[in-house]
Amino acid sequence: RDKSHNFLRRQMAAVESRHTGSNSIPEHFGGAAECCPCKEEVGNDGRDAYRSSHIAMDLLTDDLLLQVLAHCRDDGALLARCSRICRRLRSVLRDDALWQAVCTLAWAGRQPPVDGAMLGPEPGEAWRAAYIRIMYDASRVAIRRSELCGSKWSLHFHCDMFLFYAPPSAAAARSSHAGDAVFSPSGTFTSTVDGAPSQRAPLKWTMINQAEPADDDSDEPP
Repeated sequence: RDKSHNFLRRQMAAVESRHTGSNSIPEHFGGAAECCPCKEEVGNDGRDAYRSSHIAMDLLTDDLLLQVLAHCRDDGALLARCSRICRRLRSVLRDDALWQAVCTLAWAGRQPPVDGAMLGPEPGEAWRAAYIRIMYDASRVAIRRSELCGSKWSLHFHCDMFLFYAPPSAAAARSSHAGDAVFSPSGTFTSTVDGAPSQRAPLKWTMINQAEPADDDSDEPP
């Protein structure tokens, strides 16, 4: 596994060293593939290193290369960046089974249901594209109105809301520090949090950091 990671990082370093001070290689996942460097592009000091790595790549069949890449399935970001090394790697790294394994490891125990559907490819979407889309989505700090209203939210508290709103005599009946909340498109929400006002009656909610009319159905994030 460590040898596989080191092999890929050496290949990445060979490409990136040719672009020092250049913006020709984008940092995002979907960067364009580079051609394998030709010998004229490599300085004298790096010629032997390039030749040995180039020969090592040529000796590997696609199946063997996939076996090497499979050892790095716990580092999807590295695999995605490696598609920039050369056209051959970009082609090999389109393997759907490899990216399914990457996604399985990356999302193990971290797949919240959204409208009853688990994280994964959309119809017609490849596993690699699903990985990039979902990992990018996970970094968002904004939420859309349709996402808020179309999901069931589980609320967990460090302190107990029951202690603020219920009489002390009822504390013994308290069984949970969590509850569910549902946000309605009409601008109200209810919850099952014991003792919370939203359990007794619907409360008003509104999107913050966004100027929008009450009847706006826009799907833009705040």
